[in-house]
Amino acid sequence: MTETFPELSKKVCGRDLLVFFDFESTGFSHQAIALGTIAYSPLCEDSLSLGKKAFSFRRLIRPKEKIGPVVESLTGLSDELVQREGLPLGTVLKEWIDLLRPFSNKLFLSYSGMDLAILSNSIGDSLMEEQFYAHVKNNYLDFKKYLDRFLCDEHGQSLSLLSLAKRFSVTLEGTPHDPLTDSLTLAGVYENVVSDEEQFLRECLLDYPNNRHLSFLERKLILEVARGKTLTFEQFKENLRRCF
Repeated sequence: MTETFPELSKKVCGRDLLVFFDFESTGFSHQAIALGTIAYSPLCEDSLSLGKKAFSFRRLIRPKEKIGPVVESLTGLSDELVQREGLPLGTVLKEWIDLLRPFSNKLFLSYSGMDLAILSNSIGDSLMEEQFYAHVKNNYLDFKKYLDRFLCDEHGQSLSLLSLAKRFSVTLEGTPHDPLTDSLTLAGVYENVVSDEEQFLRECLLDYPNNRHLSFLERKLILEVARGKTLTFEQFKENLRRCF
């Protein structure tokens, strides 16, 4: 048996804080209008599982651009609301940094690199903002990109966060497209994935006929067969597991 989730473990194990976050953006220039985040200490140093909750918060952010109608319809966030209740991005980031300060080896996770792009599009000329963005970027895991290698829908497309929540029996705590709700949902999906590798393997095999992202594994196994080696289904599963 290989190490549980060997590739994911390289990213996660040894961290002292896992920070799940989600930005909502204007829709046009992709400037941040809301941030939701929740963070957990790992169960132990060499564990993927989540331990004690460290903090969570949700803040509205005043953008420099208008909010698009599609975004307003999805999120319920209007220009009037964010201008009235929102804070400057720098103020929100300072609050986030203060909560993160006790931890020295953080990993930031979101569901798609778009959240990192929103942060990049939103920061100004402040050295603090630039340094924080660089820190997040250098300690970041796109959990969607990770899952996309193994899971897909019947058309071979990426699964939405809501679809993943349903598939992994994660109960929604709030309204979809709210940044804190989405961060909580992502944390729940993450925990359910890493807590049961056998279930994750079964889900991967279920999606395998439609999955276009495992061609690297197929080529490796075909080369082994071409060299005269026999490949059983159990060996195939073990090779797939080594990619987790």
